[in-house]
Amino acid sequence: MLGRLEFKIHNSAEKKRLARSLTKIRGDSRESFAVTSVAAAYGHAQLMILAQRGVSWAQAVVGTRMAMGINGFEKREQAALEWLCKAAAQNYPPALSELSDLHRVGFKSLVRKSQEKANELLLKSANLGFALANSRLALCYIQGACGFEKNPDMAYFRASVAFALDSKDERAALILGSFSL
Repeated sequence: MLGRLEFKIHNSAEKKRLARSLTKIRGDSRESFAVTSVAAAYGHAQLMILAQRGVSWAQAVVGTRMAMGINGFEKREQAALEWLCKAAAQNYPPALSELSDLHRVGFKSLVRKSQEKANELLLKSANLGFALANSRLALCYIQGACGFEKNPDMAYFRASVAFALDSKDERAALILGSFSL
């Protein structure tokens, strides 16, 4: 109980300190997050601190949110790409998968559209155990799409891996189910 009370006091004091700090930076276009409310900014500030400290998942989240301009983050493509690259450099599978998507479709003038690079990043993400990447690969192999040859064995393997990693992956379950018909 005492620990919880201490946390609440520190948390409340931290929110007040953060609110004072944010009033100084509000409106500064160089800041990497947009302030919508103290509560939202507190979450953004925590994410930014973790990202700046090199926490790969935070870097990927910040990069993704900046790329899309969601959850109160300002849309800033160059900064988004930098954060995603930092997370990918640490072999963080979701960041590799996100970069794969950006290379597949091109990302403004920042990332040249490259199917080869997209596939390389998707394979790396899948091989590092990211269920979504394995599920996407399974779909590519079953359809013979995205530069991958049609290969039912690889589709089954990737869908099996995706389903083993995440039993709620509906795409993987659908692909696996199609093999039992």
